[in-house]
Amino acid sequence: SIWIDGFTGFTPIQYQLIGLLLSLSKKVILTVTIDSRENPYHIGGEQELFHMSKEMISHLVRLTEERQIPKEKDIVLTEERHHRFEQSDALFWLERNLFRYPYDVYTKKQHAISIHIAGNPMKEAGYVAREIVRLVREKNYRYRDIAIIAGDLEGYRDSLEELLAENQIPYFVDQKKGMMGNPCVEFIRSTLEMIADNFSYESVFRYLKSNMTSIAREDVDLLENYCLAMGIRGQRQWEKLWVRSMKKEKPLELERMNQLREAVLLPIQSLANTWKRRKATVKEKMEVLYGFLQEIGLQEKMEAYEKTFREQGNLAKEKEYKQVYPLVMELFDKVVELLGEEQILAQELNGILDAGFEELKVGLIPPSIDQILIGDMERTRLNGVRVLFFLGLNDGIIPKNSGKGGLLSQMERQF
Repeated sequence: SIWIDGFTGFTPIQYQLIGLLLSLSKKVILTVTIDSRENPYHIGGEQELFHMSKEMISHLVRLTEERQIPKEKDIVLTEERHHRFEQSDALFWLERNLFRYPYDVYTKKQHAISIHIAGNPMKEAGYVAREIVRLVREKNYRYRDIAIIAGDLEGYRDSLEELLAENQIPYFVDQKKGMMGNPCVEFIRSTLEMIADNFSYESVFRYLKSNMTSIAREDVDLLENYCLAMGIRGQRQWEKLWVRSMKKEKPLELERMNQLREAVLLPIQSLANTWKRRKATVKEKMEVLYGFLQEIGLQEKMEAYEKTFREQGNLAKEKEYKQVYPLVMELFDKVVELLGEEQILAQELNGILDAGFEELKVGLIPPSIDQILIGDMERTRLNGVRVLFFLGLNDGIIPKNSGKGGLLSQMERQF
């Protein structure tokens, strides 16, 4: 018999695993967090308090039907008193009435819930930081007993990070991180910008200073000095033999400059020619780009970064760098799948890839155990928290405004 407890939802892969467990085991017992007064088989809108729980139940029932596995009668815990809130009537009342209509009004005196008003996010974050310091020093709380949730995490993140760091409070922000500044993505973008800008001075040395090419930093500095002195601009000038020398330069040094010129040009020349060709399809361009990245050894360089962070004990960075290259390859596959046979100008394709890179996010893991957890309502899952600060309970944020609709509805996007 298999017991599955403490989940708020499952990924598609996890549902596949549960399907196998249903087929192979004698019995699977799975707990779901839902109010006993709710109809677990009626799925309403996303704004409903137990929408995720109902979706999970629906998916699990569908699994049993697809595999023709008998489903036993539900066990519903209907007891009025909840063990989790034995010490607090106010929290028990809130759980029973939150987002429910009709609702009861709590009239007794209580200390479990308090509401505070602040003039701006910085003042709000300042109150939270002071309270955390007080709880840890005077009430013997651990940092891991405390969590901070915000309806609009982006609006509070900078203020929280500044004030928690100022008070030397360890914290972890449970938020996916963008990848635009990652060396892997930065290298690809700088490569394509160099081709699109026809080997302009700025784009060439942005590419060379990415630390992903095989050219040493001292040689990059030598090249930069020569290009500035000689006014080297454009792909054609990089393809021609350099014959002019600086005043104090010897013939041997000029030979060295030409060796470095070829080291820069040869790996990228085929990519540049294909990328600029108007009649080349997106598939052809992406295949040449992939071949260039293979030749440069980008994957191996990212693995070296990952190894370094692992040896340093920096688990968050290790996990980040481990995810980047596979996500970039997945993006390339999607671009080919959607636009493979299209003929698109290099500048337009660069823009499409940039838009894709901006959407790539990596999940991070908390680097240590005893720290404050900062998160948002949708992503963060809290367990065993004794004190919860909920920031930004403002109109338009809780509940969140849907905003203006786009050209396509959500249903059309899914289709």
